[in-house]
Amino acid sequence: MTASAHDTRVASLRTRSAIARVFIGLFLLVDLLLALFAALMLYREVTTKISFFMVALPGFLFFIALPLMASGLALMIWVHRAHANLHAEALEGLNFAPGWAATSFLVPVAGLIVPFRAMRELWNRSHGEPEHFAAVSVDKVSSWWTCYVAGMLVLAALTVLTALDRLTPFVLMTPPGVNGLFLLLALLLLAGSAWFLWRIVSAITLAQQTVTRVTGTFD
Repeated sequence: MTASAHDTRVASLRTRSAIARVFIGLFLLVDLLLALFAALMLYREVTTKISFFMVALPGFLFFIALPLMASGLALMIWVHRAHANLHAEALEGLNFAPGWAATSFLVPVAGLIVPFRAMRELWNRSHGEPEHFAAVSVDKVSSWWTCYVAGMLVLAALTVLTALDRLTPFVLMTPPGVNGLFLLLALLLLAGSAWFLWRIVSAITLAQQTVTRVTGTFD
């Protein structure tokens, strides 16, 4: 393995890391602005006893979807390169191919499990852990995925309830402010997820530049 090949991979990961963090930061900014707006809407609903949720939710979903898709694409490109780096070092016991680790976010059912497990392995092996420690729990990775899945599930539930209300004869009556409170919770969970993810991308990128692995090295 030549030093130039190593340098090329490291530089490629650094570039992808910088792009991913920019888009994750953009998502975090948009998400927090929407959370502020959701809090103002919640306050108005509680004080006036009039719900604006059904009218406002489509707008929230539209503005959160755009930066979410952009940051998701940038993240998948980074994940592919980071996993490819480990495979290029011929580390033993790697469980996730770069392509599968990157695209599993988009696969139904698997998207709830594989990205978390792949990121955990990526963290541990990038930080020099041997094969049998690849699945050891990582606080930042667990926090990222818990916040992300919880936030997306709450948003999905609110979307289904809104669709039932607007497209069918079925109506689920809730007091003013209840749905808005759950929307605010979902946005805050997604903000937490973005914050942890930004730190994860930074830490793994740095580790792949500096940490000597048990089998194979990056220096």
